[in-house]
Amino acid sequence: MLINPIDGLLTVNNSAYGMLQSRTEGVSWEICPVHTNITDLTVHPENDNIIFAAIEGGKLYRSVDEDVSWESVYSSSMDDQIV
Repeated sequence: MLINPIDGLLTVNNSAYGMLQSRTEGVSWEICPVHTNITDLTVHPENDNIIFAAIEGGKLYRSVDEDVSWESVYSSSMDDQIV
């Protein structure tokens, strides 16, 4: 789970739906367009708008716009675990 301290964006990982986000303190949720097997989430230490998501199978995705869009930034040829 991640909480953006600036705007209160709440991001959680859910095994059934993948990554979910809420801008309403958990009252309503939106599904983020990222793979469902997320193993770890983290926010860039100097920019709260940048979020990284580690995916099963050695993949790493990055969002630079608070979960609106995602890009693949790393993919291993093996099934590495990224944490």
